Amino acid sequence: IDVATWYCVFPVTYFETMKSFGLLLLLGILVGCRGGCVSPQVQHQTYASTDPLMSTETVFIIEVELKCTGGGQPPSLHAVVNNQLLPVAKGIGANKYQLSWTEPHESTTSGSSTINFYDEEGASKIRKALRYDEEISTDALFSVSIDHKAIKKGGWLAPSFIAVIVSLLVWWLAYTTKGKLQD
Repeated sequence: IDVATWYCVFPVTYFETMKSFGLLLLLGILVGCRGGCVSPQVQHQTYASTDPLMSTETVFIIEVELKCTGGGQPPSLHAVVNNQLLPVAKGIGANKYQLSWTEPHESTTSGSSTINFYDEEGASKIRKALRYDEEISTDALFSVSIDHKAIKKGGWLAPSFIAVIVSLLVWWLAYTTKGKLQD
């Protein structure tokens, strides 16, 4: 192959190819080094159900708004709940997330629980620790505390309603007995 034929088949010279490769490499390094979410600012709202009459499980919901300082982008989030790694759903809005899970009423305890949130790097370390039954020693990106009151463990009827029914029954018995005695 002569030079003219080679240039027609491959019009890009070696120098231009290396320049393109160098630009792609530099772009990859810049994208990879942009950093994660450093010192996140978190606002959250929590909810935990307490009514056993309408469901068989307790529902927990944590809504988070995450702002990263230093220009970092908010990452994909994961959370550890009851020694399980759960994905956190991206909410409507740029920096909003939601985590929800359920637990049977019997295993739910009252009080405050701390839920740790992790980015992708932390989540991969958690997966490895859970896979090999190791202690979770990764620092969380941030934590949220959720308070849960005790489940109302009562009957289907409220005590005040039962008292009203008993009062009406006693009144009815007294009224019918009085009517029988007067006849």
